[in-house]
Amino acid sequence: MSEILNGVASGQVMLVSDGQRTPRSQTAVEYLTKYGFLYEDQAQQLQFASSMHLKIWLHSNRTEPIGYMVSDISHEDFVLACVKRMSASRLQNFATENTSSIARERQIQMELYSATTSCLPRGVLVTPEWRTDDGKGFIDLMIRGSSILWFWELLVNGDDAVNHSKRFETGGKYYGSLTGSSRYVLIDFRQNKGVRHEKHGFLYVSFVDSYTKALVFSLGKSVVSIELSS
Repeated sequence: MSEILNGVASGQVMLVSDGQRTPRSQTAVEYLTKYGFLYEDQAQQLQFASSMHLKIWLHSNRTEPIGYMVSDISHEDFVLACVKRMSASRLQNFATENTSSIARERQIQMELYSATTSCLPRGVLVTPEWRTDDGKGFIDLMIRGSSILWFWELLVNGDDAVNHSKRFETGGKYYGSLTGSSRYVLIDFRQNKGVRHEKHGFLYVSFVDSYTKALVFSLGKSVVSIELSS
């Protein structure tokens, strides 16, 4: 059952009926759908019944951190540390499974979530699809601890970048959740598309060498090359 739920949570394409699945796993799928924890979408793929179901599963199965460095690291350096902990092999598998030959935003989001929780003590809240204080929108990742409040919005290949940026500006649907001490960043993951014009507030992560490495850069800063975990 854990394998099924972890697969759906990560964004893996999982069908209700799969001939490669063991009888035990197929029974688990039937129970999870029967009792409303998962459902079958129009593409016959398994999805969590709601974002709350997803969050309950993620929180209850959050692993112990490998090590963390929030107290003595800058926000941007922490983002780099989390990107470095993303799994190259899982991203490669996602890209192979998808007809587009690239990892989808949901898959990247959940891989970054897993990497982030590995860098933080369990007392720091990390949640995907965090609902803003005024209920106007959902931010891809929110990190909250005793001294930090960070918001991360994710894009793939620059899709709808202008509108994403406006959400954090005055009057935008994320603006009301910002405080004087909070930080936010728009992380633009590039897989097969270059960056023509770097934008303020964006951090660009360009995967290279089949997701084994990434070039990370932002407006006015030099390119940093990092190796992803296996």
